[in-house]
Amino acid sequence: MTPRTYLTTGLRHLPKPRTLEPGEALIVRYKNSLRQYKSDVWIGVVLSDKFGPSRHINRRPVGAQPTEGAWVTHLKDRIYSMYLPGHNMYKWVGLQDLFVLNGKTINVLRRAQREPDAKIWDNILEIVRSEPGLEFWKNMALQELGTKGKRGKKLRLILPSGHEDLVSCGEIHADSESEEEEEEEEEEEEEEEEEEEEEEEEEEEEEEEEEEEEKKKKKKKKKKKKKKKKKKKKKKKKKKKMKKKMKKKMKKKMKMKMKMKMKMKMMMKMKMKMALMKMKMKMALMKMRIKKPHRITWSPLLLLHLAHIMGQQISDHFPTHVLHRVSSPDSQ
Repeated sequence: MTPRTYLTTGLRHLPKPRTLEPGEALIVRYKNSLRQYKSDVWIGVVLSDKFGPSRHINRRPVGAQPTEGAWVTHLKDRIYSMYLPGHNMYKWVGLQDLFVLNGKTINVLRRAQREPDAKIWDNILEIVRSEPGLEFWKNMALQELGTKGKRGKKLRLILPSGHEDLVSCGEIHADSESEEEEEEEEEEEEEEEEEEEEEEEEEEEEEEEEEEEEKKKKKKKKKKKKKKKKKKKKKKKKKKKMKKKMKKKMKKKMKMKMKMKMKMKMMMKMKMKMALMKMKMKMALMKMRIKKPHRITWSPLLLLHLAHIMGQQISDHFPTHVLHRVSSPDSQ
């Protein structure tokens, strides 16, 4: 079995990302509409982003050089406008699909039985070696576009007038088919071009839909962020209110504790006073030679007598209205 042939077998990318100069020739990997949009490789020439059909220029992708101002995109992410001589094609290509052009015919064209394509490849290589310059490639692109038309994509090398000596023949066909077959192929190519346009339109619509979806997602994210911010603010307000309430409660508790302490102190003082009064009463009763004071009936006269003995000391422990009642003649 023959080994599987890959498009990029033996090819290598640029050693480092760099800016490509107009007129520079490289190997381009692209989707070939003539091969059912399968990946293919061909020689491409870097042209200015403003040169080419309006259909190509107006579909400038993200990463291409802006129409006004300096290039902001990073070197490795830049996309260049490439002209594919012989194919009458213009492609926007990134560095990941560009390879260094060496002086040999690529293996794919030889192994895949594409000898006519290989011959045209070799002719383009001869032109590249002669270093014709950017103006030559522009004239060649215009000449090819004028000869083939916008839809003519059949592989055929057309040289600009005055440069027919660069290769064996100024106009080189990929094969020797009859005119009827060529017309049929052109019709097929036109149909394929229409299909390509439809597919591109569908892709554009899909891209627009994706952009709209992304915008909707961004709006949803913004709304979610706003809701989160509102929730955070509400939580902060609630926390502040709770803190204030807790502070008020703590103050009330502290006040209650202080009041309770004051009451306890007052009660202790009252108990101490009562104990002192009892001691004084016992001492007074001892002076009156009463041995068992707990058996005495506390008559008003006895209280008055105690008052005379104790002097003003009893008035400190009994209210004035009680003493007045005891000392009044009715109480006697």
